[in-house]
Amino acid sequence: MKVPVRKTRAIVDLDAMEHNINTLWDRAGRDKKFLVLLKADSYGHGSVAVAKLAEEMGVFAGGVAALEEAEYLRRNGVVLPLMMLEDLFFDESAPALEMDLRLSVSSLEYAREVQKLAGEMNRTAVVHINVDTGMGRLGIQASGAVECIREIAALRNIRIEGLFTHFPISDGKDKQLSYDQISIFKKIATGLTEAGISPDYLHVANSGAVIDFPAAAGFDIIRPGVASYGMFPGGDVDHSVPLREVMSLRSAFIKVDRFPVGAGIGYGRTFVTSRPSTLGVLPIGYGDGYIRRYSNNAEVLVHGIRVPVVGRVSMDMITVDLTEVPEIVGVGDEAVLLGLQTWHDRSETITSEELARWAGTITYEVTCLLGKRIPRIFLRKGSEIGRDGITGFSLTWPG
Repeated sequence: MKVPVRKTRAIVDLDAMEHNINTLWDRAGRDKKFLVLLKADSYGHGSVAVAKLAEEMGVFAGGVAALEEAEYLRRNGVVLPLMMLEDLFFDESAPALEMDLRLSVSSLEYAREVQKLAGEMNRTAVVHINVDTGMGRLGIQASGAVECIREIAALRNIRIEGLFTHFPISDGKDKQLSYDQISIFKKIATGLTEAGISPDYLHVANSGAVIDFPAAAGFDIIRPGVASYGMFPGGDVDHSVPLREVMSLRSAFIKVDRFPVGAGIGYGRTFVTSRPSTLGVLPIGYGDGYIRRYSNNAEVLVHGIRVPVVGRVSMDMITVDLTEVPEIVGVGDEAVLLGLQTWHDRSETITSEELARWAGTITYEVTCLLGKRIPRIFLRKGSEIGRDGITGFSLTWPG
């Protein structure tokens, strides 16, 4: 595989993504439709490549959060149906309708705006109604949802295709709130049926729900986000589900040197050598999304063993302590910051959950924060099929 000059790169294994989608889909039931989440550039993995995989797999649609995300996908040849996951501003609605996006609707006011615009454009807006059953964010309040949705259904040029809600703590130990939300959601759906309104699709299941209670939360569509990328949404969900992390993060040493006792390392001299030490510098830093919280607080893999990050993470570089590596480490030797490294008879893995714990955050942020200066290199059937970074985007889908 050709690597970038800087040698810091994220490998996106689309075969692992395919495995995860199939695993989650089988868990929920193949009678369900699958909505793959493409927002935030597919959680940092590269949305065009993921969308192409979804098209190949017969996924129902892709979910985006911003109009620009949909525009980017369409510009790059993605034909997968796309759904907005949140309401748009009114001036964004016309281009969304022109792209035939499914719209999320969280209020009667927004529905009326969409209806008016769709009429002017001689179109029918296909919408999914968001009801708030406990998230406390977007959505029509559950208490008045049936009456509100009846008014929306009466609007011309609007077709209600779906009804959905969202879980705030499906990945927690206590599932009672989630089950209460399901009960509220079912009552709303029943009320709509009695009013003569029957959306084609009901959907609630995010990653935590698909992993821990798919039978209760499956409905018609599942929309697991982070789990599709091989990461668990929290420490309390069932980790026996055989997910594979889709991304690995790799770099290579640009300098290796010896330092005496008492040498200060990096900005602020927050690390001072307490023994004669071998230290190596890797070209990655907070400018790439490898954040300062990893300073003196993370590990990387070198020759199949863990070594500590020492000193402050700077914008473009980190320093690691190689003193315990039994072999000589040279310039150009690979380091793995996320993923598996095998070296002769040694093998070790750093997971996104570890990186999240070291940073005091969640797995989602680990990959979402990685910037475009780190090129994504896409693998399919074990071969490179494209890359995405600040030098440009290319993708040649196999077959």
